Amino acid sequence: NRYVIKATVKEEVSATDLNFFFSIYPNPSNGRFTIDTELSGTAEIWNIDGKNVIQPIKLYSGKNTINTSLSNGTYILKLKNQDQVINRMLIVE
Repeated sequence: NRYVIKATVKEEVSATDLNFFFSIYPNPSNGRFTIDTELSGTAEIWNIDGKNVIQPIKLYSGKNTINTSLSNGTYILKLKNQDQVINRMLIVE
C-alpha cells in the first residue's frame, strides 16, 4: 500500500503544505515488513490495548526492513517525522 498524506499547517502569516509519502508491505506480515519512505523519522508499534510494544526505530529515507517477534494480532504503527505523526494498522499473522 502506498499512502499520500497531505496536510496544511497554518502559521500566523502563511500556510505550508506538507507531504509524507510512505508504503508498508507486506501487510499482513509475519512480523517482518518494510517501510519505504521519502523522509527520515521514527516508527513505534503499539498493541490495541495502548501498550507500546516496540520502542522507536530510526527510519531512513528509502526502504527500511523491520524484523519483530510480535504475536499474531492487530497493531498500530506510529510513524513520526519532524512535522507529522501518522498511525496505520499493522496486522501480524
